[in-house]
Amino acid sequence: RLGGSTLAQVYNQIGADAPDLDSPEQFLGFFNAIQEMLKEDLILSYHDRGDGGLISTLAEMAFAGRKGISVILDLALASSRSPSPLNILFAEELGAVIEVEKIMLSSVMAVLAKYNVDNITQLIGNTTANDTLSVTLNNQTIYSESLSTLNRAWSELTYHMQAQRDNPECAQEEYDALLKP
Repeated sequence: RLGGSTLAQVYNQIGADAPDLDSPEQFLGFFNAIQEMLKEDLILSYHDRGDGGLISTLAEMAFAGRKGISVILDLALASSRSPSPLNILFAEELGAVIEVEKIMLSSVMAVLAKYNVDNITQLIGNTTANDTLSVTLNNQTIYSESLSTLNRAWSELTYHMQAQRDNPECAQEEYDALLKP
């Protein structure tokens, strides 16, 4: 459901179907599962899915963690309500992305099953040592960009505001530092 999404707005559309909370029970189950995983130290990182959808969530996680991310869209499409890559990447439905160590995956899945939310959980990829956010579909790379390029584009508005408000040379130095992986 892309209604009201950032993607729809970019194309001057509103969309017909807006994201909604379809199951309060699943929401509560997910919350409780996350709380248990935090107590058991099973989660490396967490980010809610919101403005901009999954692709924005992943970019923000990559920026913060300074790690590349390889997304295998086939995994998300296989268990999704929508067979559209655009919907998967840009829908602003309730949800989150968690990063876990591979060795902890079975423990994480057991906690999710305990709270009956394993059926709404999808493995979507992994972090990488390189400086790239990439998305593959059917073994074809459909998107790939360096984190430094993405982070610089992401931060452009902030840079312009900072250059007007603060010392322009300092703002430029900070903005240029984003090019360094």
